[in-house]
Amino acid sequence: MWYSVLMDIRVQKGDTVSVHYQLSYENGRRLDDSLSTGPVSFVVGNGFVIEGLEEAVIGMALGQQKKTLLPPNKAYGPKEKDLLITIPLSSVPSHLTIEEGKQVEITTKNGKSTKVTLCNISEDTVTLDGNPNPAGEAILLYVEVIAIS
Repeated sequence: MWYSVLMDIRVQKGDTVSVHYQLSYENGRRLDDSLSTGPVSFVVGNGFVIEGLEEAVIGMALGQQKKTLLPPNKAYGPKEKDLLITIPLSSVPSHLTIEEGKQVEITTKNGKSTKVTLCNISEDTVTLDGNPNPAGEAILLYVEVIAIS
């Protein structure tokens, strides 16, 4: 009898849950997972993890698994145009290898260090993309609830 009561416990907002998860791009390329680092614990609704993960676990039972496609606004957000800056290729340090998709660290005008991705390389210019890599992408989420408290 007590076993069936435990199976009826469902994740609600405010619960602390532990989950195993895997995030992948739609093409199947893995983005992140908890399998090598161990389960992730969070309070549902506190904004500690991406919104789509919080929403996915609500209503799930202990041991339940789910696969869902998260739209960009529920994953890493849309690509923000103000984080795209096109600069002359001549202003890139000569020791830096210029290749599409390469991440480099730059210092902003206010002295902060940040990572950007090189994209849209032409003969004269290169665009620096300060968005997180998965921004603007739909993300496949696989999640399993392993603890609820």
